[in-house]
Amino acid sequence: MEKDEVTEELAAEVKRYRENEGLDVRSISEIMEISMQDVTKIINSDVYKGAEVEPADQPKVTVEKGPPGSGFSEERLEEILDQVYEWGVEFSETEYFEKLTDEQKRHSEFIIQSFAQFMYSYYGLEPTEWHRKGPEGGLEKCCTWVFPKKITAGESCFESIAPVLEAFFSFAGDRGLVKNPQSLVRRIRDIDEEIAEKASDPRNWGLAKSMMMAAKDAGVDLEDEQELNDFLKSRGARPLERPEGRDKRWSEEEVRDLSTEQIVQKLQDFGVDFGEEQFLEDVHDFHSASELADHWREVYPVTATGFDEDFIWLAATVLWERLAPDVVSSEQLDDMMQKGYDLLYGPFMERKRAGLRDRKQIEACNLWLEVWEHLKERFTPNMESIRDAEQVFSGTQTLQNWCQDMEMELGNAGLEDPSFYEDRVSYCREFCNLFPESGDQILLNMKIAEAESLFALGELEQGEDTFKNIIEEYPKDPWGYIRWGDMYCIIRPNDEIPLDYEKAEEIYRMAMTRNIEDDDVVLERLKKLEREKGER
Repeated sequence: MEKDEVTEELAAEVKRYRENEGLDVRSISEIMEISMQDVTKIINSDVYKGAEVEPADQPKVTVEKGPPGSGFSEERLEEILDQVYEWGVEFSETEYFEKLTDEQKRHSEFIIQSFAQFMYSYYGLEPTEWHRKGPEGGLEKCCTWVFPKKITAGESCFESIAPVLEAFFSFAGDRGLVKNPQSLVRRIRDIDEEIAEKASDPRNWGLAKSMMMAAKDAGVDLEDEQELNDFLKSRGARPLERPEGRDKRWSEEEVRDLSTEQIVQKLQDFGVDFGEEQFLEDVHDFHSASELADHWREVYPVTATGFDEDFIWLAATVLWERLAPDVVSSEQLDDMMQKGYDLLYGPFMERKRAGLRDRKQIEACNLWLEVWEHLKERFTPNMESIRDAEQVFSGTQTLQNWCQDMEMELGNAGLEDPSFYEDRVSYCREFCNLFPESGDQILLNMKIAEAESLFALGELEQGEDTFKNIIEEYPKDPWGYIRWGDMYCIIRPNDEIPLDYEKAEEIYRMAMTRNIEDDDVVLERLKKLEREKGER
């Protein structure tokens, strides 16, 4: 292509990709299917300089196209981004958006669009699957690994990621656009500080971002292609080029198709001095295949780069399952957790619109009880709160979130099979004994769940004693009184419990004499009690 062949339409398209979307020359050439040399000629042309596109003050992002042959589709990605953009427009007109700071609002469109792009491009997850974990990761890894690795932006952008996504998830949940929004909100809150921390550490930057940040620190105008290219040449690097080697991502299925001998040989080719005897010792020293893979990178001269980097931990995952099937890894526990969520919420969310209820609580809770038994083997006496215990498990869910979900679902399962109330009592007691320094709200909920389950089992005396202990320990919290009183009127989880409005009212009014923190909820319960009495 000669400069006089550059049309206004062609120049405007390149300018839009470069200035509005922050794409590099290579990415533009791949998207437009023209050579990098032609992209550079267009950028240096007079037509390009005069081309007008709507400016966008956004951070730069280094984009990688998804792996061909692994389910990635440019067309589908475009559809997702268009759909999420429409949601973003609607989001910007809601109270969720208004509660954000001006700085967070400024970054919101870029953050939401980048999140949608990364979740699909890296993990194969569409918006209705954001609550899940793909073969290579999910929400947490996207925000704490991909964003820091790929996004070249200031601190305020990374500090805005969690607040913006939390608000967007809440909005999307209200509109029924995403599944399990409460879990998404909890998960993004839990990694809020970690996102900015990871983004500020150069060790977490990708090669392209490292060079872009070095250029920025050197005073290079990142919008000046020639100046940027001159800087890169001076550093002896071509950071925007894809590393040599494999041209698509490894999938877990692809690694599973290899024999154990082939996997081991490939690890050794990449510099990992693999030995089965040492491996069988290592699986007892590390909780996950990911941790083991990180260990290999520390002790061996691993040469895998680009898409081959993924092979190391995928190989560790597959070899763990084959060579040490009796040692349960965090990846396996995470799969069990997620299968439980799919049993509980997947079918339910899809069938809810048809008016059907297909939540498989029994199967899910049996699976989760098995997970709990495995996790208990990892807990040590110095882990006094559930947050302390997070160190022994890294997965799609945080332990703090999952433990609370398990308590609730055991109660739901008890409605179908009362034996799960027994499991719920044991579980809640174990949790409180193991983690006595956890947050008051979690401990209170666990103790209330224990007391309610005792009532459901017909153990009224034990249930009474447990509720008495609760209001002695938490005298200012209204919910101990409310849930206790409910046992005699509004809920009555067991037919053996007498319908006793006077006792329920006595317990509710006891709360009013204790100067509780929120008496409105108690007053509302008293009104509800009067309505129920009037209906009988």
